[in-house]
Amino acid sequence: MKQGWEIKKLGEVCNINYGTRVVQKKDGGTIYPVYGGGGATFKMDRYNREDCLIVSRFAMSNQCVRYVRGKFFLNDSGLTIESNESELSQSFLDKHITALNDTIYSLGKGVAQKNLDIKELRLLDIKYPKSREEQERIVAELDCLSGVIERKREQLRELDALAQSIFYQMFGDPITNEKRWETEELQKVSTLLNGRAYKQNELLDSGRYKVLRVGNFFTNSNYYYSDLELEDDKYCDNGDLLFAWSASFGAFIWNGGKVIYHYHIWKVVISSIIDKLFLYDYLEMDARKLYNQIQGGTMAHITKGDMEQRYIPVPLMEEQRKIAEILGVWDEAIEKQSRLIEKLELRKRGLMQRLLIGRTRLPGFTTPWQKRRMEDCFEHITDTSNGCEYLPMTISARLGLISQKDKFDRVIAGDSLKKYTHIQKGDFAYNKGNSNLYEMGCIYRLKEQDAVVPFVYICFRPKQNEIGEFYQHFFINHGLDRQLKRIITSGARGDGLLNVDKTDFFELEIVYPPIAEQKAIAEVLTAADNEIVTHRKKLDALRLQKRGLMQQLLTGKTRVKI
Repeated sequence: MKQGWEIKKLGEVCNINYGTRVVQKKDGGTIYPVYGGGGATFKMDRYNREDCLIVSRFAMSNQCVRYVRGKFFLNDSGLTIESNESELSQSFLDKHITALNDTIYSLGKGVAQKNLDIKELRLLDIKYPKSREEQERIVAELDCLSGVIERKREQLRELDALAQSIFYQMFGDPITNEKRWETEELQKVSTLLNGRAYKQNELLDSGRYKVLRVGNFFTNSNYYYSDLELEDDKYCDNGDLLFAWSASFGAFIWNGGKVIYHYHIWKVVISSIIDKLFLYDYLEMDARKLYNQIQGGTMAHITKGDMEQRYIPVPLMEEQRKIAEILGVWDEAIEKQSRLIEKLELRKRGLMQRLLIGRTRLPGFTTPWQKRRMEDCFEHITDTSNGCEYLPMTISARLGLISQKDKFDRVIAGDSLKKYTHIQKGDFAYNKGNSNLYEMGCIYRLKEQDAVVPFVYICFRPKQNEIGEFYQHFFINHGLDRQLKRIITSGARGDGLLNVDKTDFFELEIVYPPIAEQKAIAEVLTAADNEIVTHRKKLDALRLQKRGLMQQLLTGKTRVKI
């Protein structure tokens, strides 16, 4: 164990708090979602939890640990875990418990449904650094990674939506079958082979074979191993078509070498009348539809029998291959451009983390950095619109300051518009609402013309115009997060905003390099931003080109030669 770290049993450092039994017929309402062993099941008019991690107690699913934001009601099929150790922060504990999801799931007992063994839960090892500062640093780094992951997921969601639209255009809806293609049940064109069901004690930290689980396709890059020698159909290898059918859905062409695949994955062995890549594209589209149809229970899944009876369009083989080829070319180009953008964003993130705290100095700069209070560098803005018409704007954690009309398709200010704060080009605004990207709220700078923003935002202006560009990057890089966490008095208020006092906010300390060095750092980071924007435009162009090509094919203006 690392020096300066402690290891204790969960029951020694934590309190386990159970939810309260409720039933929809008697307790149902319309306001707060009810959580328990899985996702939200119905709503009530009262709540007993807010912004916390919950663990499945009864009817456990693969995702038995989840963080629920906002107010909600926890029923008796779930529990919460609260630190009772002064040395162990709740935020670090939440991250630790989340990482133990698979271990906690393995503690479930029962055949028809898994119920958590609480005695075993209390005996789990909790490892943590004694230093609260180190705990906070670890949490901050994990949050930073979560932000990168969320941006990647957002890109993937956009691409998925585009792919689904194009696929419907290409294939038509299998229910209406306007293309008049032949259709067959999936079991007529392929065979679904189940992987192996593992007990937790059979999953090793190292071994001959990797064990491929559903989570490895989506969120979990860590693998278990096995030394077991199994039947040939329990292994998959490069080029195999796989389908995840439990908790998360999706089709995949596996290219990670020979592995043992888990029971919650099917290997799809195709017949001679279906093209593998065509079937992959279709199953990937169908997976999203399947998930939307059956999610909401404690564990989203589809039975093998139901899956085998789903109808698959079967055009002529030449047409299948041509369609798969067309989609493959454009998907490859989009994927390549997306990977490039991701690398550029990670590179910029690394630059920010080094340059904005002085860990790496640009050539020619050696003067020590100062620390100053926010109030020394910025002035608080309280001016209202004073009857003048300015663009009402809001802050999106992902997009920054944008017009309310662009975000909500309408202006939501209503009668409160006259109370909105008037800000000018170059001013900053702090939105105290937390999000996956910015748990402590986010700060963005107004890039263009004057605007008004909600009066609950904390708005401020640089006392020296020259420092604005530097701090634009500093705030986006979570420069104030650790200090904000210390001054936030409690969780979210009734309006969903964090309790941040204005006086405390302007007492926060910020790094203050010499002006010339601030400008140089800002130029480097702005150049990185511009490079990312350029490549995003290329990605958008690829998407438009793909849409245009599909429209040509669908209208018959351009025919696919087979």
